[in-house]
Amino acid sequence: MYIGVTQRRNYSILEKPPSSIRSLSFHEVKDGEGDFILVDGIGIKPGDIFFFYHADAENALITIDQARRKLKTLREDYEEKRARGIWRLHLLLRKSRCVIFQEAWS
Repeated sequence: MYIGVTQRRNYSILEKPPSSIRSLSFHEVKDGEGDFILVDGIGIKPGDIFFFYHADAENALITIDQARRKLKTLREDYEEKRARGIWRLHLLLRKSRCVIFQEAWS
């Protein structure tokens, strides 16, 4: 399984003013536990948008369902913990597209 990460970065070429460029990079998912997934690669930053990719269409649909359920559980857990003021984790889930970034412990 892979994640495709859409990144928006500011680049400057020679003396031209910086401009924003969007790119897509793929990273293999190695493992996952709790709130985190471990991927092979560097350059992913908080706020980057990612999609899950799987080579087998049938397994991909099952995997997407599992990921959605786990992200929903994560969001519910976050809302419960946030209500108690333990930690802050922002999670936005829109169908199969999600953005995750983490703030400092409160």
